[in-house]
Amino acid sequence: MSNPPRRIIVDDTDPNINYSGPWFQDRGSLDDIEHGGPPWNSTVHGVNANASLSYNFTGSEISLYGTVNHREVDTNGGANFSLECSIDGVTIRHKAPSVLENNQVVCEAHSLSEGSHLIEITATISNSSNTFWFDHLHYLPFADVPLDDATIWVGPSDPAIQYGIGWASLDDVDTVVMSPQTGAKAAFDFVGVQLAWYSMIPANNSTATTPTSYYYSIDGAVPAIPFALPSPSDVAQPNQLIFQTGKLSPGKHHIEVTHDGGKQATPLFLQYLVIQNATLADSSPNNGTGVSSHASSPVSRFPTGAVVGGIISGIMVVAGIIFLLLHQQRRRRESQRRSILPYGTPDLTPPFPGVKPFNIFPVPMVESKRPPTYGRPMPPFPIQTTGKIVRADRRAVGVASIPFPDEETTLLRSDPRSERVVRHEDSGVRMPGRDGGSVVELPPLYTPG
Repeated sequence: MSNPPRRIIVDDTDPNINYSGPWFQDRGSLDDIEHGGPPWNSTVHGVNANASLSYNFTGSEISLYGTVNHREVDTNGGANFSLECSIDGVTIRHKAPSVLENNQVVCEAHSLSEGSHLIEITATISNSSNTFWFDHLHYLPFADVPLDDATIWVGPSDPAIQYGIGWASLDDVDTVVMSPQTGAKAAFDFVGVQLAWYSMIPANNSTATTPTSYYYSIDGAVPAIPFALPSPSDVAQPNQLIFQTGKLSPGKHHIEVTHDGGKQATPLFLQYLVIQNATLADSSPNNGTGVSSHASSPVSRFPTGAVVGGIISGIMVVAGIIFLLLHQQRRRRESQRRSILPYGTPDLTPPFPGVKPFNIFPVPMVESKRPPTYGRPMPPFPIQTTGKIVRADRRAVGVASIPFPDEETTLLRSDPRSERVVRHEDSGVRMPGRDGGSVVELPPLYTPG
């Protein structure tokens, strides 16, 4: 069995169809025609005078369906009724039905170039007893055509339909499968708000002696919903609506159909499914299906907010990684720089040319044996941080004087302990010894180096 692609169904009541001429609408008048089954949704547009209609679509194939009630011919035996179809102004093949039958293909076109096309059908009718009824059209959309609010036709050999044990295809009709035994099941995943099952009702079959028992369930709901098959007639009746679900929430759903009527019951046929899509907030371009399943690629619908949020989060993560890498690289460079030059090298160059550093001459301590004397108490004076500069000939360049304050002279009692003379070797301060003796401190001697 071939795998017919999914198509978009456009009914005659679609506002995008342009009617030109004295067209009139009808509902239900053609439902009882014996051949072909009832018109799509039981509605048609009829005309019994010269008229035309046109429709713009974006697809690679299209078929136009209708009914021709050709009752009269002109008195000269010539045709008084004719149809002409064209795509983008180019005439295409059309059929001239000779019997009264619904759902007949009036004209069709295949392998159209990508892009938008215009189909037009012109009816030339010279006898008002003849009527052309336009029912609906099917077209195969390109991948970028949105399917929001579209009505999708799904054939029985679509890989998304999962058949259980007991289903078989009819050899002489490549669009119908059937379940002839008890327990046969079929399951299907779809995206939409409603599903309808269309079947062929076979001619009167004397082997069907037991009542039929069929059920369907949506999204595993219990109990399952029973449905009945129309009574057979003398001839097979295609395009029969078997059941239609109620309105569902927009989104993905799962349907399961079960045959539980026994081998002697009227078999259930599947001719095609019809899915009513809906406009979703996260709708995306069509991938040519409009229905999702585990066996075929579903229509992908991504929330725009999540995509934008994911992109922003990804950018922030990448920026954070780059920042960490740069920070680590900078720390590595600083560590290498410290390992090469851990300390600064002091500059020992004299600050002024021609001046050499002083040399320090240590002077040994000499104990004085002078007798005690009377004198003034020595007042405190500031510590000089520089010593006396002595020239090379050992003569003092300058002598520091210690001023005595104008205070009353105080008689000092002699100390029996000896005095010690200490020559400073640098500019530091020496603390008095613990023996309590008198200490005479002299500044250090310096000579030019």
